[in-house]
Amino acid sequence: MGWPAHRVTVSPFWMGIYAVTNREYRRLVPDHQGDDALPAAKVSWYAAYAYAAWLGGRLPTEAEWEYAARAGSPHAYSTRDGSSTALEEVGWYDRNSGRRLHPVGELKPNPWGLYDMYGNVWEWVANWYGPYTGAEQVDPWGPPAPGGRGRVVRGGGYGDGADVVRAAYRDTGEPWSKLGDLGLRVVLPRRPRTLRW
Repeated sequence: MGWPAHRVTVSPFWMGIYAVTNREYRRLVPDHQGDDALPAAKVSWYAAYAYAAWLGGRLPTEAEWEYAARAGSPHAYSTRDGSSTALEEVGWYDRNSGRRLHPVGELKPNPWGLYDMYGNVWEWVANWYGPYTGAEQVDPWGPPAPGGRGRVVRGGGYGDGADVVRAAYRDTGEPWSKLGDLGLRVVLPRRPRTLRW
């Protein structure tokens, strides 16, 4: 289903350069399985929310996620210098992934230095899933529960096609879902506290 294009204003925020890895996630959930450099998957929305809060942050809103994925570029996919590129250079999807997860940061970053915004793992965002209009919005949080029909996921996964692995595509997942291509990325306050590992 297509959604109307609309103007959105988002307040400043800091977003993780990579999706959260298994190594990072194990700091809170020691028995979480998976190779250190792979994005943490099989993480429910509730667990993703808890992890982000534990870091002193939160999950991005849907608008923040899309803003970060597009990175100010007019192209469908861009490299760090803002030039147009193919999806194969910036995202893991069904045609280049071998239908498996890949370590974060192996492909080119977008113009704002964010890696893997496309493919590899779907990323949970804060919003409930629901329709939106073409009206201009400021810092939208989507419909309130129970109006939403699940939580929004963005970015597509390693097994999805190019029609899904793009900035504008949105889908929904039940907040307790723990799928093998479902992970997270964290947003921190504009002036984040120092994190010590």
